[in-house]
Amino acid sequence: MSVVAEMMKVNHAVEMVETQGLETLRKYLEKLDAEASSSSATRAAKRLIDDLYMRKALYRVKECDVEHPKLELARKIVSEQLEGSPDSRVIVFTNYRDTAEIVVNALSGIPGVVPIRFVGQGARYKDKGLTQKQQGEILDKFRAGEYNVLVATSVAEEGLDIPSTDLVLFYEPIPSEIRSIQRKGRTGRQHKGRVIVLVTKNTRDEAYYWSSKNKEKKMLNSMHGLEAVLGPTGSKKSSKLSDFESRDVISDIRGKEIEEESEEEKERQKTLIDFETLSGKESAYNTKVPGKESAYNTKVPGMESSEIESETVPLRIVIDHRETKSGVAKTLDRLGMELSFAALEIGDYVVSDRLAVERKRTDDFASSLIDGKRNLFAQLSDLARVYEKPVLIIEGGDLFTSRQLNPNAIYGSLISIAIDFRISILYSRDEEETAAILKILAKREQTENKRDVNPHGKKSASTLAEQQEYLISSISNIGPKAARNLLLHFGSVEAFMKADLAELKK
Repeated sequence: MSVVAEMMKVNHAVEMVETQGLETLRKYLEKLDAEASSSSATRAAKRLIDDLYMRKALYRVKECDVEHPKLELARKIVSEQLEGSPDSRVIVFTNYRDTAEIVVNALSGIPGVVPIRFVGQGARYKDKGLTQKQQGEILDKFRAGEYNVLVATSVAEEGLDIPSTDLVLFYEPIPSEIRSIQRKGRTGRQHKGRVIVLVTKNTRDEAYYWSSKNKEKKMLNSMHGLEAVLGPTGSKKSSKLSDFESRDVISDIRGKEIEEESEEEKERQKTLIDFETLSGKESAYNTKVPGKESAYNTKVPGMESSEIESETVPLRIVIDHRETKSGVAKTLDRLGMELSFAALEIGDYVVSDRLAVERKRTDDFASSLIDGKRNLFAQLSDLARVYEKPVLIIEGGDLFTSRQLNPNAIYGSLISIAIDFRISILYSRDEEETAAILKILAKREQTENKRDVNPHGKKSASTLAEQQEYLISSISNIGPKAARNLLLHFGSVEAFMKADLAELKK
């Protein structure tokens, strides 16, 4: 349940950045950070805020000042409405309080626009809400014209005496047909009104919009069916409840409306996603686009599905024991690989007698370039010396952002690895993709090229001179340069150790 709660929080963050903008996302992540630091924090909130990627997202969103395109569009629509009709009243509906505050701030700088935020009574993080008295005062001023734009959350949908407005602007669509109808009902009472819904293309906004629209059509359809059954003729007053569920009655009543519906509309209705009742329906993110293959389902050239599913001889791979905690080993096991664990001096994975793989996460790769104790090039030098086909897998998508390194330093390192060491560099997004690459390498080596798995080779030992310098420089206050000078003067470690004070001073 805790993991599901964590997933829901991440899903909410994705919705924020898709449909609301970075400022709303920033406010949400700050709330999450505050929740994780409190004494009553949930495990899900703590785990999420401790995650490296979420920390990065929080810091990056603070540095970015890009606006969601909806905000500029909302300014334009409200401004044009009030310029054309200065006595107009406008309601802007938003799903979230933070967005309501952002919209109010955006509209405040426009001449002739006097917006006010209208939210519920409940207290939130850094937001006490509005009391019933404050809500009443705001509505009175809105009615009197002191405010001409009401930026409201769901509290304004029903149960309040809000005057009729000339324009209702949905900042985002909602999947509920009831709430959608209630919002629209705030305009067009005494005179003609307009309803505008802002929808961000290729996001869940589209799914919410078509979900609500389809439900409204079904509701209207059912009402027409009731009219047919309980019409003024009274011919069907004795009908049973099951009569109302008859598809024939309803479809007959719609008649011409169905025939006139555009082909585009029909196609959209076919792929409609009901986000409120997901049971038995495909997720919007799993819906196939006609004529396009998913990037995550792309077949590897030369590999048929039957070849992947069934292999007569199990593929074998030798894994360094330090890699057992990674998800790569677990994924390889799930893929049916025969795994052997050993203390490998060179490489992390051995897939044949000539091919070994060194795996580096992007943060490890960047760290090893600046940390002298983690000599990446020494590891790769040994790999290239011992194995005919050395491979480096760089895992992750933030190679140039995981550390504050000059991109040219990273490019230079990659070029050196490829050209000077002649090591093939492959990239993967995560542990599962790394495992998939390793399986393909093993299949190529063991099945197609008939190579045996043979881990071998040892790390290159230091030369005698390097060992001597290391030994003398380990003495307090003697650095590498002084150690070399002492060895040049005395000729050996033994002579240096036996030297008296006068000789050492000299």
